[in-house]
Amino acid sequence: MGILFYCAALVLSAVDQALIHLAGSQVSLAQLTLLRNSGGLLVAVFMAVASRQRISIFHTNAPGLQLIRSGIGVAYQFMFMLTFVALPLSLATAMLYLQSFFMVLFGAMLGESFRLRHALPLVFGLLGVLLIVKPTVAGWNWVYLIGLTGPALNAAAIAMNKKLESHDPLPTILLYVSLVGIVVSAPLCIGQKIPNIPWWLLPSLLLAGPIANYLALLALRHADVGALAPYLFIRLPIAAVIGFALFHEIPDAYSFVGATVILIACSVRWPAFSRARRNSAPRASMGEGAY
Repeated sequence: MGILFYCAALVLSAVDQALIHLAGSQVSLAQLTLLRNSGGLLVAVFMAVASRQRISIFHTNAPGLQLIRSGIGVAYQFMFMLTFVALPLSLATAMLYLQSFFMVLFGAMLGESFRLRHALPLVFGLLGVLLIVKPTVAGWNWVYLIGLTGPALNAAAIAMNKKLESHDPLPTILLYVSLVGIVVSAPLCIGQKIPNIPWWLLPSLLLAGPIANYLALLALRHADVGALAPYLFIRLPIAAVIGFALFHEIPDAYSFVGATVILIACSVRWPAFSRARRNSAPRASMGEGAY
């Protein structure tokens, strides 16, 4: 179940990234971040009402951890937005995959086990990424550095989500990330002109990312951080298809081979993970079944 939630989150994330790439020429980074976090606030409130949590959504048992996680999340959001506005969609997506290594690292720090079957899909997935990126990185610029730094922050945020699950419900985690993001980005939007974008793009930018984040949080209730890492690579072939359909970014032979390697790596990973989950009991200490 965790894998299904995570794959759904990745598909929606790929759509969200394409929307950011599309809107980047008309909407500022601060406005994009404000939209993302406003949507996150709406999703958090909706989930709190649906789960009858209501006003208690504001109560947290780990305020310090919430603020640290939220600060990391907002810093990553700005890096994420800049990368997807400034770079081709497939290249920006490929750069996210350093996150898989950091997810395994932070998962180990949380006490998760690491086996050879976890490593092989990562190695082959990164091989696929290198095949896609290799012809593209001849002209290095400073945006690449931001694109390569962001994944470490996001992996840290994901690991902290796992830790926070043992203290707070999911809507509360999403609420605090969104509130901090709004507080940081709203003042930066003062004086900026209202972007002229198609009507359908506004609700899409508002909700696609937050819903994907919530699905990712649900995935963490059912799966280890390190076990989810190989599935990050699914997003790259999806981004390549969207890039071709919307932005006429034509994949070359390297991209097709790399996408094939990525899909094989992820499909091989699934059966081993499924067997491991069936043979292991839920761990309430990590947040599963805590509420």
